[in-house]
Amino acid sequence: MTTLDEILGSKARFANEQSDASTGFACLYDIMQRMDETTEAEIRLRSGEIRRYREYMFDIETKANYLLLIISRLRETIKSPFFRPAGVRTRTIDYFLIDLETFLYYTISILDLVARLTPYFYPSSDSQFKHNSWHFSWQRQWFRNNCSFDPEYRRNLMEMTPWFEELNEHRNNLAHDRSAFFLWGKNPPKLFFGTKRNSRDFIPNQDALQYANETANGLMEFLCYFNGYFGKKR
Repeated sequence: MTTLDEILGSKARFANEQSDASTGFACLYDIMQRMDETTEAEIRLRSGEIRRYREYMFDIETKANYLLLIISRLRETIKSPFFRPAGVRTRTIDYFLIDLETFLYYTISILDLVARLTPYFYPSSDSQFKHNSWHFSWQRQWFRNNCSFDPEYRRNLMEMTPWFEELNEHRNNLAHDRSAFFLWGKNPPKLFFGTKRNSRDFIPNQDALQYANETANGLMEFLCYFNGYFGKKR
């Protein structure tokens, strides 16, 4: 299996170059192994449910690979010149915008798959929980409102995903409302973006690469926790 180190060619974590980047992706391999080792009798699922369960796992792994490739491309694209010597703008900003939007969609997609996977670890849960597990945003809100349902996971879910609400807002704004606004700087090359006005009524207002790095870190750390917590439950 491809590792995060091989994709990014670095031992650096997305936003913290002192940390080991392989930690985030290694958990995906681990969770795949743990789930593949779980027998049908242990999960007590019908064959069709087992198939969906494994499809969710495969899709999470595949999309996480793509997400890391997108991060790698964003890091490389930002190094390309924004303008030709004559002052004509290159396609660098356009390519960066496409990859940034794709990053937002893939991150939400992975989290939705995680939400759909979660009910398999609660075989006695009711239909209301299963219904609210179709989207991560619904499931996260369900845990917020149901304090007595696995309070340990609820607490850590809320503490580890504070970045999700902004991510979801950016994704929804881009999908349903508007394009992202961009502003660029030359030394060092940076792109700032925004899909909404900040408290000072200003767009764009976020360093695009830093935002993607930090969000990807949050996602990987949550996936590691998800793996460890539900692996422990079995």
